[in-house]
Amino acid sequence: MMSEDTCGVLGRPKVQLETKQPTILALSLATFAQHIKDALDAVFQHIKDAIDARNMLFSSISNQHMT
Repeated sequence: MMSEDTCGVLGRPKVQLETKQPTILALSLATFAQHIKDALDAVFQHIKDAIDARNMLFSSISNQHMT
């Protein structure tokens, strides 16, 4: 029988479990980073849309004063 130090869940060596954890952590961090990037992209798109709307409004007001 294997000792507790060398035996993990269901008799698997602990080494296998330890090598998978950094991969899971890296995937979780990559997913989290992608969510942050998507959120920031959405914020910047809203800002760009607001600036475009403001410019269209000012352009419209300017054109009314010219006529």
